[in-house]
Amino acid sequence: MTRYRAYSYAAGTIVNAIATGKGAAFALDLSTQVELELIDGWSTDRIEIYSSSGEDTSFSELCVKKAISWCKKSCGARLSIESDIPVAQGLSSSSALSNAIFLAAAKASHMDATDEQIIEKAVDCSIEGGVSITGAFDDASASFLGGITVTDNLKREVINRCRFPPNHSIILLVSDKKAYTKDVNKEKIKLIGPYVELAYQKALEGDYFNALTLNGLLYAGVLGYSPEPIYEMLSAGAKAAGLSGTGSAYIAIAEKNQTKKVASSLEKYGRVIETKPVNNGAKAMPVLP
Repeated sequence: MTRYRAYSYAAGTIVNAIATGKGAAFALDLSTQVELELIDGWSTDRIEIYSSSGEDTSFSELCVKKAISWCKKSCGARLSIESDIPVAQGLSSSSALSNAIFLAAAKASHMDATDEQIIEKAVDCSIEGGVSITGAFDDASASFLGGITVTDNLKREVINRCRFPPNHSIILLVSDKKAYTKDVNKEKIKLIGPYVELAYQKALEGDYFNALTLNGLLYAGVLGYSPEPIYEMLSAGAKAAGLSGTGSAYIAIAEKNQTKKVASSLEKYGRVIETKPVNNGAKAMPVLP
């Protein structure tokens, strides 16, 4: 029996890749932690999953089975999941989960896998599991590597990568409404492609904050979300504000001395979470018997 604990981070959207196939994201200090135990003597169909969220575990099971196959193991597994990432809010809970599972499986199998290989497998699983349209390579890379990543999701390339600048806080507005990426109208989103491309160009130039705000206003409009929380956050002093993923979470970046003011501007809309960007990436460690 081999047990490993692994975790990977949430990601906030700078540019959503659905419209153009190119995106940008950054890691947030919210994470999903898994403990994976590979059990010899169990059949490969025997996967036991325990989740603190009560969410459907079919995607987790798919990831575990794919990870075991990738690692060329013939065994079953027991998986435990704990997460403080709000589910189906556009904060990359699925990418964090799949990253953590594949990382834990690679370590438990003593497999010498690169970061890039693990991210690739996690992205493949997101597409096969139907939790992402493009595979969310931007989200998955930021979640796993930390910091900011600007990506070509179709080519699965990280174009630019950098550390998030210091002295900033992240403010999230989350709701009880769950928005699943698989349910969005892709054809409608394609209509804003030329304008999202402008946001992407800003991200390539390092103008991440304006890219986030422009992207957020564009996607809020096409997905039917009110832009009012975005305006509220900007008025309260946020340096950037927008929609994360396909919602329903709104996200803002503020200097630390403006955090409370920006957070207070959102309280009338729903639950507010204050967090921070992170520049370190996913980690795994053995669980001793």
